[in-house]
Amino acid sequence: MLQRSSSAPLTVAHTAAFYGLARLGRLDDAIQQLSPPAADVAIPAPDEPWERWTLFVTRVAALAWKGRLGEAEELLTRAHSLVIGQPAAEARAYVAGWFAVLHLEQGRPMSAFRRASESYTLFRQLGRTFAARWPCIAAAQALALTGQADRAAQMLAAHEDLGLPPGLPDQTDLLQARAWAAAAAGDLPAARAQLEEAADLGEQIGDLIGAASALHGLARLGHARDAAARLAALATEGRRRAGGRPCRLRQRGRGRGQ
Repeated sequence: MLQRSSSAPLTVAHTAAFYGLARLGRLDDAIQQLSPPAADVAIPAPDEPWERWTLFVTRVAALAWKGRLGEAEELLTRAHSLVIGQPAAEARAYVAGWFAVLHLEQGRPMSAFRRASESYTLFRQLGRTFAARWPCIAAAQALALTGQADRAAQMLAAHEDLGLPPGLPDQTDLLQARAWAAAAAGDLPAARAQLEEAADLGEQIGDLIGAASALHGLARLGHARDAAARLAALATEGRRRAGGRPCRLRQRGRGRGQ
């Protein structure tokens, strides 16, 4: 399907493919594929289908993980100005949720919690239980990073109460949220064990973004030397993958794109 879609608009299948590329560390590939042609609108309209918004926030995520935080924030700020008057719009839930992820990357945990809480509440109100899982994880991590161990534990319990099966795409993020909740409660050995598990899982399944983030966490908790060696290996693996066979899921400049 992906190979035949070069002249058609991108779909939710492309979201899965490009999100996977981003988590694999092939961020330039993902950004290139998700950037719309110059003649197209960079941000969907508030009433466009949810799959258009998943493509948009996947692009934002790739920019943030690439370290292009200013560009990611500029896109989200413009999108927020479009959806602010739509209190029950699914688009607003997506924008708020990825603002939370961005604020975590920027070191702004309180802002991250407010955005994640807004996104989680909107998704629950809209009956989008599956989508509610990731702002719930972000909210738990944000609370933990501000030292609010009890509230972080409550958000992790809320995540369990969603009743969703485990999902590998966000499992490293969940393990990191649990780790920081443990650290906030003063249990550093448990925090390190959770981060080790997240790093190991990320390496095992190819989630270089999750693995690198977990290793950075280990460095922050006193294991810098070991984390640095593993991060260097991840960087080598990321360069190897980026230099592999080009991603040709669609041709630039054809179709509407996003």
